[in-house]
Amino acid sequence: MDIEDVLKDTLEMLLKKIEAKYNKIIINEEEKDSYLINIKTDEPSLLIGYHGENIQALQHLLKVLCWQK
Repeated sequence: MDIEDVLKDTLEMLLKKIEAKYNKIIINEEEKDSYLINIKTDEPSLLIGYHGENIQALQHLLKVLCWQK
């Protein structure tokens, strides 16, 4: 399993836990060990949160969980 699969599986698990609906997850490697993740959703404000707090927390959780794997 490559890192992109780990990122996608972990992010899907997190989104299901917080009951955030999404249509698609797109992962692109920008540089070596640097990824850009796009989450297609009809409710972006839920994921972004007030001043981006939710998306920052989600990014932090994803990073920590993927490091463990």
